[in-house]
This record gives sequence, structure tokens and C-alpha cells, in this order.
Amino acid sequence: MCQELNESVSRSRTVVEEVDGRLHDEYQNKLCDALKKMREEMDEKLRQNNDETEAFYERKVASFLFFIIYFQVLTFD
Repeated sequence: MCQELNESVSRSRTVVEEVDGRLHDEYQNKLCDALKKMREEMDEKLRQNNDETEAFYERKVASFLFFIIYFQVLTFD
């Protein structure tokens, strides 16, 4: 009877280890997928921010150049 109990405990341990291993793998896969999605979202947000910043400064420079040219025209008249 003791041997049967030991075999039963051993089988139970094996089943628990298999389930634990599968759950661990599933968790790791979900974690990797979530991290990949977050990185993609962050990269897109950074691209948007860079584009907006670049456009902002291009407008500022264009405005500045316009005023320089405008004031040069005024001073020559």
C-alpha cells in the first residue's frame, strides 16, 4: 500500500509539473506579446512626437525667415 501511495504521489507531482510548465510557457508568451505591442505603440508615439516637433520648428523657422525678409524690404524702401 505504501508503494501505491508513493506511485500516486509521484504521478500527481508529474502532472502538476507538466501543468506548471505549460502555464509558465503560456504566461511567458503572453508577456512577450504584450511587451512587443507596447514597444510598437511607443515607437509609433515617438514617431508622431518627432514629426510634430519637426513641423513646429519648421514653421517657426519659416516665420522667422519671412520676418527677416519683410524687415529687409522695409529698410530698403
